[in-house]
Amino acid sequence: MYTAPDLRAVYLGKPVLFDPSAPIVEERTRISKAMMDAITDIARSLPEHTVVPYPNIPKKSYPSNKDVNKSFDSNGLYVSPART
Repeated sequence: MYTAPDLRAVYLGKPVLFDPSAPIVEERTRISKAMMDAITDIARSLPEHTVVPYPNIPKKSYPSNKDVNKSFDSNGLYVSPART
């Protein structure tokens, strides 16, 4: 599920199914990554809007969903090309 406050809408993605035969640690990681990737794909497919990022960062640092070429550090803050 992706919520876009600027667009005043909620978008639902495809479900991620749990595989009980897989090791739980690997399955937890796979599901988490699959959900984050799906949410990011939904966000990037929508008209331009401000994204509420996963990390807790200041609102003024929230990126746009069209900032696909920008790099962000582990805190979700923009990293200029000179620092990467």
